[in-house]
Amino acid sequence: KGLDPEQVIIRYAVAHKGRVMRKFIERAFGRATPYDKTFTHIELIGEAKE
Repeated sequence: KGLDPEQVIIRYAVAHKGRVMRKFIERAFGRATPYDKTFTHIELIGEAKE
């Protein structure tokens, strides 16, 4: 907090698999097709330039 965005260097960046939300697409003739929506957790660690 309190850092100028122009003066920050990203030192560590990683993406982790998050929760999976099950959803359904309505199809013809009363059918439904399931599909999964996967969320992603993004972690960034920044450091001020010297």
